[in-house]
Amino acid sequence: MARPRKRAYQKLPQYVYVNRGRYIYRPPKSHETVLGKADKMTLPAVWARYRELTETREDTLQWLVDQYKQGKGERSYAALKRRGDTDTRLETFLSAPVGDGELRTRRYADITPGVIRQFLDWCGVEKSPFAANSARAAISSAWSWCYERDIVRVPNPCLGVKRLPEPKRTHLVSAAEYLAVYKAAPKYMQVAMELAYLCRMRVSEVLDTRYKDMTDEGLDTRRLKGSKDAITEWTPRLKDICEYGLESCLRVPEMTIVNRNGRPIRFEAFTTAWQRLQVKLYNDGKLARRFRFHDLKARGVSNFKGDKVAAGGWSDPRMVEVYNRAKIKVEATE
Repeated sequence: MARPRKRAYQKLPQYVYVNRGRYIYRPPKSHETVLGKADKMTLPAVWARYRELTETREDTLQWLVDQYKQGKGERSYAALKRRGDTDTRLETFLSAPVGDGELRTRRYADITPGVIRQFLDWCGVEKSPFAANSARAAISSAWSWCYERDIVRVPNPCLGVKRLPEPKRTHLVSAAEYLAVYKAAPKYMQVAMELAYLCRMRVSEVLDTRYKDMTDEGLDTRRLKGSKDAITEWTPRLKDICEYGLESCLRVPEMTIVNRNGRPIRFEAFTTAWQRLQVKLYNDGKLARRFRFHDLKARGVSNFKGDKVAAGGWSDPRMVEVYNRAKIKVEATE
């Protein structure tokens, strides 16, 4: 049975609490929404705000996103492999403040390119240009999916709105930086680091690696985001790290990347653990600068001597310019 609510909360709507002098709405597995200041909102006002959030009208942006999440078919929400990322990005957009409420409560017919521009400018400052662009891409996908199916008749307002410029990442992770993190990392993270570097894989691709992907020819590298799958041929180092990873498969033997309990590692848990390790090493002086896990793919592409386009799995050769961070070497003038 669920634990009864505290007496102070019994007159409040479900999942509404008082925290730091504010009424907040915090449903399970979702983001926290501030309803207002506790000393200025009456109980009826709290209930009215709660109903505004939970009883979605069929003309709001939240309703549009709900239709997208419930749909099926090509490029639908159900077809996504990393729905957790999409949820976070959609929530970033929906929870953006506008007036006394949030964007989720606005009529989707009132969302114009100017509103999208305002969101990008606000989110670029409050969070980051990357977060702003990612949220814009997520809401654009949801809108286009609904528009193509006549769920909404208003054209996608995101089209034609320029993305925020993102700082270009030029740092190439050095061998010393890689080794410092590798030595301090838990076993499952060591395996993930090696696969990301040796096979030029994203973190989501690494965590989705299976025992059956270990073929006679090499490791079947199954890529996401439209990249081409490839078999990365065996080398002694790649063979050793795969066998090293399989030693810890206690409860889920078909998985290559598992935690210390032998269970699959969720994307969010892995990225949180990675960030925590980076901060610790940086604060301890063992790491001069922090870097993202995705930088390991860039290191693998930069250090690869052959066809970098094939190594990265891209169909667009221009992606090499993004990931190849190695400086060219030229001779001095005679």
